[in-house]
Order: sequence, then C-alpha cells, then structure tokens
Amino acid sequence: MSNRAILLILLLAPLCGPASASEVTSSSPADTRRSAIFFDGIDPQAWDLSQEETERYRTLMSGIRGSFSHPTISPLEVLGIHARTPDERRRYAERLVRLLYEDTERVLAFQREVQAAWERLYGDVPIIETDKLPPDKRPFSSESVRGKRLAAFVATTCFACDQAMPRLLALADGETAGVDFYVIDTASDAAIRAWARRHRIPVETVKTRRITLNHGRSLFARLGGTTVPAVFVREGDTFTPVPTLSASTGGGRP
Repeated sequence: MSNRAILLILLLAPLCGPASASEVTSSSPADTRRSAIFFDGIDPQAWDLSQEETERYRTLMSGIRGSFSHPTISPLEVLGIHARTPDERRRYAERLVRLLYEDTERVLAFQREVQAAWERLYGDVPIIETDKLPPDKRPFSSESVRGKRLAAFVATTCFACDQAMPRLLALADGETAGVDFYVIDTASDAAIRAWARRHRIPVETVKTRRITLNHGRSLFARLGGTTVPAVFVREGDTFTPVPTLSASTGGGRP
C-alpha cells in the first residue's frame, strides 16, 4: 500500500459519533439569526462555504448532528456526512483533504524550523540527558509494560510528546498489547487525524486496533493529569501511571 493511500485512510478513519442521514429542519428565531461565525468560532469564509452551505451546516448542527458530534466538528465533515448524493460526498471529502494537506505542510515546515533552531543553538546537546537520571526515572524503560495495554496522553503542540512518539510507536508495534492515544489539546477530529499523519502512524495498526486515536481532555482531567506525555497501563477502567514513560512523575494519577 502506498504512503498516499495510508494517509488517506488515516484521514478518513471515523473519530466522531455514528453518522445519521436524519436532519432536523426546524429552527428557532435564534437559530436563524445570521452571523459571520457559527458554532464555537467556525468561520464560513475560512472553509470557503457558500451562503447555502453555511445555512445547511447551521441547520444540521442545530439538529441531530449537533447532538452526536462535538460542536467543533468541521463544517465540511458535517456536510459530507449528510451529503445528498455520492458526488456531493466526494466533493466535500476532496475539499477537506486539500485543507488538511495544506495544514499538515505548514505544521511540518514549522517543526523542521524548530529542529533546525535546536541544532543551530545547542548543537548536539540532547534535550534530556537520560544517562544522568536515576534508573527509575529514565524514560522509555519497557520492562514494566511488556504485554500490557497502554494509554498515552499527548498533545498536538507538544515537543516532549513529539520526542516520545518513536518509542511509543515501537511499544505499540510489539512490546505491548497496544497503545491507545488520547489527544488532550483539541476537540477536532480533523486535528487528530492530521497529528496521526504527521507522526506516520501506520494504518495497519489502526485497523487492527493495536493503536487507537481518541479525544482525551475529559479523561485526562478525571485522572488528575497535568503534564504530557503521560502514560498509563490500562486494565479495563483502571489506569496505573507509568512514570518512566511520562514527562514527569506528576503527569497523572488514577
């Protein structure tokens, strides 16, 4: 399978609630009020929506789609989920893919600049000198998690999380029973998919559920989390922190 195919499958993997073809067309006077920005700050101009598309998106979010999905679901996803024809569904999918591709390129460009800046300013100095840490605090010791399921809490804009990802992906690939990634700094499905593509998460591991992609803000709060990355061994509803795989021992409490 080509890299392009993998990226597209990751892009389209569902992260939100079940789709429904139902629509609620009734609206109150407040619902029909015209405004430049609807539903938690989404700007129709930013998404290149026509007036008709904007009104349809607003109607859908005022009905059953707004109940099933987070308010920040992108308007193109809403319109695509409720597309009236296969051609319309395809057009919305292509528009979303183009926007996500452009945003991923911007994120990668900045990440390359950050890496170049580190090398320019600090040369070969490692971010964390792990050999100077006490043995029980050295990151990425996998003995305590071998064969177990992990829950890894991360953020899309977190340098420490980016540094941890290669090891976490390696753990998901064979040393553990799998890794459930919980993204805590966004409620956008599209942003999580872009994050997954940026880290080249293999589509095969998502399809086999060795890796899952999830919203994690509320769960992290319930666990008392403060710092990411934070990794837990997950056994049913029980989460046991793994300090050696986390940013700090205070990253989260069950």
